[in-house]
Amino acid sequence: MKDRIEDLKLLLQNDRRIWAVIGFFILALLIVFLSHSPNRSFKQGDGSLKAFDPLEDEEFKDLIQAYEEKLYAISQDNRALKATAEQSQARVQNLENTVKDLFAPTLDRLDNVESMLDDIKNRPVAVSGGNNNGMCMPKVNDRPTTFGLEEATVPPPPPAAKVGPKKM
Repeated sequence: MKDRIEDLKLLLQNDRRIWAVIGFFILALLIVFLSHSPNRSFKQGDGSLKAFDPLEDEEFKDLIQAYEEKLYAISQDNRALKATAEQSQARVQNLENTVKDLFAPTLDRLDNVESMLDDIKNRPVAVSGGNNNGMCMPKVNDRPTTFGLEEATVPPPPPAAKVGPKKM
């Protein structure tokens, strides 16, 4: 323990960085204490509280009157904006109802067509004969289809000509 204390003493004496850090903290504490002096005292009156009425002072009356006028103007603007918003909301609702009335028959027809298509799609096709109990499946062609590349029937070639001297 004694060795550690002596090491700390030597470190404090020789290391300049530690001196800089300690100096910074001391300077910061000094600034804090000097800037916040608790000796600020307020003048104390005779002990009686004098009631302050801002309505008696002419400056306050002018200020209050100016703010009242601004407040009245703002409230009028607010009422006008509310009325405009209500009218816009009523117009939007009216347009929504008109659009619903216009598209309702079309949507009903589409629903009817969809249900008719589903009925047709799900209806079985009756076929006479066969072992499918009156039901048939579409025929599937198992052969690959050709697109104009079928084999053509070629006539046999003519007999070969004899090669050699001609007889006269």
